[in-house]
Amino acid sequence: MAEGARLESVYRGNLIEGSNPSLSATPPIGGCTSKTNEMNDEVIALHDAHHGRLHDHLFELLEALVDVDTHRARAVFTTLCAELEAGLKLEDDVVIPLYKTQPLRSPQGRADHVEGDHVILRRTIAAIDGWLDELGPTPARKTVLAGLPVVYRLLGTLEHHHEREKLHLYPVTAPLLEGAALAETLAVLRRLVAGDVPA
Repeated sequence: MAEGARLESVYRGNLIEGSNPSLSATPPIGGCTSKTNEMNDEVIALHDAHHGRLHDHLFELLEALVDVDTHRARAVFTTLCAELEAGLKLEDDVVIPLYKTQPLRSPQGRADHVEGDHVILRRTIAAIDGWLDELGPTPARKTVLAGLPVVYRLLGTLEHHHEREKLHLYPVTAPLLEGAALAETLAVLRRLVAGDVPA
């Protein structure tokens, strides 16, 4: 089975429903200086703000589509894609490898579940991209409305993924980030929250 299909299968069979937030309430691992602790806390706050921006972009996209403004929809979608992909790449390169070194605290927090989320998100982005191309510049409102479920699918998957990260991924990894990994994570997240990501 292809890796993408395997991860998607894992994702679909292991939803977060019923997750117990107390499972991720274990105190941070390792000793850190006060300054490093502040920076680790900033990682979590910035990550939440990044997802807040993605959420806002998605609703801007829906608003543009309901108004049948495909030019605006494409512009908003381009920004959404750039920011989402930059966040996913940071997790693929820095956060998830660190997460995999730690003992599993909850079945809902398995690393392959997180990676499965990434597969679904990228696949759904590709589907929306193709759909927007098919719409053309002046589609009928009914045609646009008929395609909106794929955008809502992205919204639902993103919210699900963020919940998994809040409960499992970042409570484990944020306290462990240090040195170059911490600096890179903060730099990327700060740019994302500032909207400083090339489209």
